[in-house]
Order: sequence, then structure tokens, then C-alpha cells
Amino acid sequence: MAPGNWQLVVCGTDHKLSTLEQREALQIGHDQIAAAHSIFGDLPGVYESVIISTCNRIEFYFVTGKDREPFESIKSFYLKFRSLDISELGDRFFSRKNKHAADHLLRVCAGLESMVIGENQILGQVKEAYSSACAVKTAGKVIHRLFHQAFRVGKQAKELAQSAAPPLKC
Repeated sequence: MAPGNWQLVVCGTDHKLSTLEQREALQIGHDQIAAAHSIFGDLPGVYESVIISTCNRIEFYFVTGKDREPFESIKSFYLKFRSLDISELGDRFFSRKNKHAADHLLRVCAGLESMVIGENQILGQVKEAYSSACAVKTAGKVIHRLFHQAFRVGKQAKELAQSAAPPLKC
């Protein structure tokens, strides 16, 4: 991967863009995530990757060539992983690149992209997804740095939220 010829991408869907029924068809179960990481990481042009799959979101963070269309990689993944053609769901997916992809992950880990703002369960789910990607070696230098920074931001947001909460009266 030559410097300057790659981009960081997040492509996915969430509770704002798709229905629960649409997301259920795309979800990757706990028992399938390692295989999913391997399959996605083996796609042509995917250099590093992490897949986050929860009931409210499915997001693919990956490093790819600048000439790649992100949703095409996602379509290829679902065809290979589930024999599922998701072409008609293109308008239900968002795509962000480089700084905007990183900013999105920071917002996710801080709980700002959740159905309930400030919810911190997502941070644990992101950590699990990252660990799975590390176990099958689909996370590389860019993904490692990004996710570790996102974990720090998520932890800081959680600490700030806890310190701002009013004390309980008994």
C-alpha cells in the first residue's frame, strides 16, 4: 500500500437510515463475526478492517484504495458471506472517508450516535469487534491507532457523563 494511495472508510447503516427488519438481515452474530472479519479482510482492495454489528448499526471500517467505491466492497462481502444481494439497500447506507470516518467512530464510542445519547454499551461492543478483527489479523496500523484513540475518547465521555450526573438522594 503506497503512501497517499489509500483512504480510511466507514460504510454502514444504522437506526436513522434503516428499519430494524433491514438491519436484522445484515447483522452478523457473535458466532459469525470472526468468519465475517476474515472474509471481508480477504476482499480485493481491503487492506485493514473492523466490522461493528449491533442491533442498531452495522458498520464496516476499512482501509482501501482511493479509487474504490465503499458500498461496492460491502455488496461484495454480503454476496460472498451470505449469498445476499444488497444492491437495493444502497440508499440506506452512509459512507464517510478519512477524517470524517475517524470522527464518526469517535462519536460512536462517545455514545453520540446511539438511539439514547450518552449510552455507553456501544463502547464495549466496539471493543469486542476490534478484538475479533485483531484475532484474525484484519486490523493493521491505521485501524489500531484509530480504534485506540476512539477507546480513549469513549472512556473520557463516560467519565464526563458520570461526573456531571446529579447525586442520588436517598
